[in-house]
Amino acid sequence: MLKKTINSTTYFISAILFFIGSFLFIFHTGFTVNILLYLLCLGILLDAILLCIQVLVKKQKVNTLIRAFLDIGFAIFLYFHPIFFHGSLSIILGIYLLVHAVIELINYALYKKNHIRGRLLVFISFLIKFILSLFLMLHPTAKYPYVMLIIGIYFGLYGISQLNSFISEMIPNHLKNKVRISLPILIAAFIPRKLITLINEILEHEPDEITIEDKKKNVQKADIEVIIHLANSGSAAFGHIEISFEGKTYSYGNYDMHSRKLFDAIGDGVICIADRDTYIQYALRNKKRYLVVFGISLTKKEKEIVKKRIHTLITTNVKDYYPDLQLSEMGKLPKGNYYDMSSEIYKLAHGQFKKITNGKWKKFFVLKTNCTGLVENILNGVGLHILEFNGLLTPGSYYDYLNREFLKKNGKVVYRKIYTNPRK
Repeated sequence: MLKKTINSTTYFISAILFFIGSFLFIFHTGFTVNILLYLLCLGILLDAILLCIQVLVKKQKVNTLIRAFLDIGFAIFLYFHPIFFHGSLSIILGIYLLVHAVIELINYALYKKNHIRGRLLVFISFLIKFILSLFLMLHPTAKYPYVMLIIGIYFGLYGISQLNSFISEMIPNHLKNKVRISLPILIAAFIPRKLITLINEILEHEPDEITIEDKKKNVQKADIEVIIHLANSGSAAFGHIEISFEGKTYSYGNYDMHSRKLFDAIGDGVICIADRDTYIQYALRNKKRYLVVFGISLTKKEKEIVKKRIHTLITTNVKDYYPDLQLSEMGKLPKGNYYDMSSEIYKLAHGQFKKITNGKWKKFFVLKTNCTGLVENILNGVGLHILEFNGLLTPGSYYDYLNREFLKKNGKVVYRKIYTNPRK
């Protein structure tokens, strides 16, 4: 996160390493899985040694020593029973696919209920993932070669993505193809948590810092911003993402609290439109969030594309949505104080809301049709696009992508800012 630039050679070396890894996973499965097993055992033993040192030097409690002996026992068990490790690989990937299958099934139910086109493909995706998950979890010890094949294919695709990044640094801007394979969801989902830890470490040394900013040399003014929200808890614990353009912030989410279901994971899809500056202050002061803002430079043609896409988003298949506070002012609800998020944004950031009435984004689903969809819809029109290899896009995926674009010498991202509240 703190590195200023990425040399194009780094992408080339990274691509080569991923291609080597892909080759080993696919064509030398036995050798590779044994190496992974030995490395895992070695890592567990090293962790046990560090725990023992803590007991001796820092005089930790007895349970730390017990944990160290358990680590040693587990490492020895894995070493002499590799079949357990083989089976575990299949079960872990099987559970991972099963979770994705459940997500696709919920998504299919939403598509069917709202008569959205494309639901047959969603159902087929569910069936494929469900069948694959059962295949891997039944007799798992015999299925680990298939796990290695899947990992090998992913490594190969990620290597191609890194090679594409290398090529994009070497050719003229108008020939670049900004397609990137997204990170695995289990990694991307926890990037926001890691960022909070890093920001807190910075604030320990600079407690009065409000804005932390990095700019490229001879930076142009950014034409559009991507804002990523971070929070210690609540709805933004795994991140929230939105777009700011020409003084306005556009955010997609479940802003109608009366439509929320399944622990707030599902609800009516609503686009929030707010004043950029007042909205940022609201997020910092009232929601106690950290904001990571990426500024992106656009050509004149790209700006027109963005303007057209935003106009379509807020005028097509939408209707006005009024938060409770606004309904109260209109005489449609009793007078009083309303503290739901949409009412606060209306009051403190001059927010307006458009509820989507038709199409894929009619229903918000936190694990599929989420806030990232609006950003993806806009950015892929200006040559910034992440390939959804794992079926899900998250704010963490976009942070990883945009941060790499910023670190590139010729990337479209021209600055990165972190907004915080000073500690008192």
